[in-house]
Amino acid sequence: MKRTAAFCLLAALLILSLFACGKKTDAASVSVTTDPVRSDRATTEAVSTEPETTVSLNAESPGTTDAPQTTATVQQTAAPWTTDGWEEVAASLAGTDAENRSILIALDESETDGTGKRDPRLLKGPDEVDDATPAVEREIYSRNLAACRRLGITVRYAYWDDPCGAQANRIKTLVGSGDASAPDLFVSPLTDLWNAAFDGCFADILSSSGSWLELGTNGWLSDYMTSLSLTRDRAYILAGDAFPDLYRGAVVLPFNRSMADAEADRLLPCISPDGALAAGETFSTRFFDFIEAGKWTYGALAALSEAIFTDIGEAAERDDFDDLLGIACDAASPTTAYAFLASCEANPIAESTDAATGRLRLAYLSDGGTLGQLFDAVSGLFSGTGTLATAGGATGENGEYGTLDLRRKFVSGTMLFAGTVSLGSLCDDEYLKMTDDLSVAPLPKLREGDRYVTPVLPDADAGAINRNTAAFPAVTAFLQFCTENSETVRDGYLSVLTRACKTGNVPLLALICSAMVSGREAMIDAVVSGDGAPAWSKLLATDGFRMTSADFTAEYAAAVAVKEERLNALLDLWYACPKAAP
Repeated sequence: MKRTAAFCLLAALLILSLFACGKKTDAASVSVTTDPVRSDRATTEAVSTEPETTVSLNAESPGTTDAPQTTATVQQTAAPWTTDGWEEVAASLAGTDAENRSILIALDESETDGTGKRDPRLLKGPDEVDDATPAVEREIYSRNLAACRRLGITVRYAYWDDPCGAQANRIKTLVGSGDASAPDLFVSPLTDLWNAAFDGCFADILSSSGSWLELGTNGWLSDYMTSLSLTRDRAYILAGDAFPDLYRGAVVLPFNRSMADAEADRLLPCISPDGALAAGETFSTRFFDFIEAGKWTYGALAALSEAIFTDIGEAAERDDFDDLLGIACDAASPTTAYAFLASCEANPIAESTDAATGRLRLAYLSDGGTLGQLFDAVSGLFSGTGTLATAGGATGENGEYGTLDLRRKFVSGTMLFAGTVSLGSLCDDEYLKMTDDLSVAPLPKLREGDRYVTPVLPDADAGAINRNTAAFPAVTAFLQFCTENSETVRDGYLSVLTRACKTGNVPLLALICSAMVSGREAMIDAVVSGDGAPAWSKLLATDGFRMTSADFTAEYAAAVAVKEERLNALLDLWYACPKAAP
């Protein structure tokens, strides 16, 4: 592939970083810091405490449905090590130099507030604990201390406050120069890690020598990690319970449970035409069963929106902001259309193998595959009764209602569904002021036979290992230990994220988390899009989410040649990245 094509892809990766993190920074103004750390803080002693009662995801999963589900690429198995089994790992590490048993982890603390935004303490824990330390932080503290003691390692931390989108450049500089003081493990936004991965910055986590990772064990988001590998023969981004910030970035569809139960007579025919509620049964309970059965689609969302609609605004129109609505979304927010695209796995890309090289090649389908169906489903929703698309952006601009206005409308009790919202956003004060009970649902599917997919916003933090580290065995052992022992941490953090749910009961949370299985299609499209080839998500938001497949077909035909050239340039960059020998 020509150098110019590869250069354009690298530029596109930077643009993805800025887009995904919601920045309007000019690419030329992003500063690259070569100083590897801002501060190091040593791991401190911890005490063992009893965790508070939290949401548990290890009960029978409500994600099990009668609908066909795609088989995981990496099968989930029971953890292979008992507590005593770690002695083997510790003995192996003890045979290495002391400096290779000391790990430096770079933590992302950009824009933290300790609540619904990223918080570096979710991996490190607090510097010390006392009776006032939150249960989740005490659990992390105790887990990390146990890891260091059992494995005979030490862990230090560096704190990066570079904004999302700028951390990739910092990683590339440190790794590319071979800086001996560079972190061994980077915990950074997904978009930065994906960007740096194409520069060959990270170790292959699938088969690198000396690895203690068991990526098929419980606690790893195995399917999600697989989806972030273009070729599946190598992978670089780590995702699992040791990186709980990923759950902050999980996108859901909050709904007003109190309203739904109060309006059962209007709503029940949409999901159960022939069945009345049993004695003591509520609509929300039936709705949960409906979703668990795999029947939650855009068509069902449209039907519920139409059923709840009440024209109470000044204008006798469907799109009056003051009406009682089913759902409203802001078309000016890039994350809304991104979430719709990612949740449906609308994949227009076909795979083949080059007979001469044995390499994977990628080509766009001539008809767009299921993308056209997604456009029809979304346009059908927002062309129907009881829905509203605004264009005011985050705070409302040019006289348009924005995301904050929609959030307040939902909280006021005049909208059934809140639109696409990350779990972290539920910690916003607006949601916490809501007097009605809210719950969360996964984003709908295109067809009943599809699987549910929970999108993860690209600014959520995951992990990647420095390709130059001499502490690779120690890093992987630490991560495996933490992942196997993070169930209480994960459940406690999910309880924090969903504390706006007044009852404390979030029946579909296990399904939503288990559906964090894919991010490939949306991430790829964000990179290969640009001049002459608009992103599918941008087209999806056209005219307030009303572009149909008929209009999309022409746009698709005009863009695929450019996107395919960029896609295979991207693939060439990927094949140049490190791959461990079998």
